[in-house]
Amino acid sequence: MEQINMHQHEESQDDNYGMFVAEYMNPEIYRAAKAGDISGFKRAIEDREASPFNQVSPQEDTVLHIAAYSGHVLLVELILTHRIDLSSKKNSNGNLPIHAAASSGHLSTVKSLLGFPERDGEEWRVSALKEVNKNEETALHVALKNHHEKVAEFLFELCPCVSSYPNKEGKSPLYMAAEAGFLDLVKLMTAETVEVVVMDNSMSSSETRSVVHAALRGRNIGNFSIFIEGK
Repeated sequence: MEQINMHQHEESQDDNYGMFVAEYMNPEIYRAAKAGDISGFKRAIEDREASPFNQVSPQEDTVLHIAAYSGHVLLVELILTHRIDLSSKKNSNGNLPIHAAASSGHLSTVKSLLGFPERDGEEWRVSALKEVNKNEETALHVALKNHHEKVAEFLFELCPCVSSYPNKEGKSPLYMAAEAGFLDLVKLMTAETVEVVVMDNSMSSSETRSVVHAALRGRNIGNFSIFIEGK
């Protein structure tokens, strides 16, 4: 059967799984993951000689990345049931599956990835939300970059500290939220990071200028003028 062409590479897994060599991704497995085809994926799992869990795309996406990006919650949960370690695997861009789900705005999939019962609780969740890709972006950055406000709010509530993390462009999630015009989210972020409900004299002039600049870039200064004045 024709295979998707990519280089083979060896990567480490969680201690429970040891070492494995990632194989070429079978096109049928890719299509099943992309379409959320539970029956087709279950058939692939039964093939012991070509496990779908050890296969990656040319971008080094695992089946969990693909299912997460496509928003297939049931398939995501099926994959996690068999291979929980895939939630910690990065692709060639340094993205975890949580980045994939956040980038496409699938809130239910984001919740499933972060709340799967067999995970190691709060410590792993916070660690995943602090993890950055090659652009130094957390899942929160990625959600905001793609204008997924509800996903961004959910991620921020789970890990507020990342709202101040700058990416490679020097943009923090707070800056990106202001740029996008997400006033309610900016209020939440400033309440957490500056310990005030509104941006008034308690926020430094440099911080205020940064958020105002972001609002201007996004042409949202009208919305933010009231907020900045604390009215």
